[in-house]
Amino acid sequence: LAGEQREEIKSVSDLLYAVLRKNNKSKIFKYGSISKKKSLSNSFSKSLLSYPSFSWRERLIIKTTEDKILNIDNIERGKVIHDILSEIYNIDDYEEKISSAFKNKKIKKYELKILQDLFKNKNFIRFFNPEFNSYNEIEILSNTGNVYRLDRVVETDNSVYVLDYKTGKINKKDHAKYLKKLELYMTLLESIYNKKIEGYLVYIDLNQILNG
Repeated sequence: LAGEQREEIKSVSDLLYAVLRKNNKSKIFKYGSISKKKSLSNSFSKSLLSYPSFSWRERLIIKTTEDKILNIDNIERGKVIHDILSEIYNIDDYEEKISSAFKNKKIKKYELKILQDLFKNKNFIRFFNPEFNSYNEIEILSNTGNVYRLDRVVETDNSVYVLDYKTGKINKKDHAKYLKKLELYMTLLESIYNKKIEGYLVYIDLNQILNG
């Protein structure tokens, strides 16, 4: 404060006041210096020689109804049923898995009946022989860097089968797309196995297994 005399230093502010008062006759306090910021004359950059590229079309799947409105319930239902089937590796597993799903209210009573009927279909349960090697939700990397997830792959001594699960009714346009995708799966497996490759579309609600 102007004109104030502080003889005793009891605080940091007293010390600061004493220093400024003693060394600042011009009443202008200066400390340090202002330096100009050095400009960077040489910029540094680095380019990637290669980088992985993945198709967003394989990761984004939108299913619409006939009136082009997104049906969230059907998509979620299909995901739940896929999840249940992904836990079933052979015929000895299915009863416990689908009963547990019903008990935990993951599926409704009519869906329980659909799955029970599916596992009574001889054309379906032949892919759940405990003696076969089976893989659910298996991911395969293509030579182009895309990752594909296959619902079920079954390996026998002489053949390899790939199953692609579908819920709902058969739509001609969608069915053609499913067949094309199934052919791609079979091609991927041909690059891995030196065996006969067969593919099947499984329409769960209709209890139909169609050869690709």
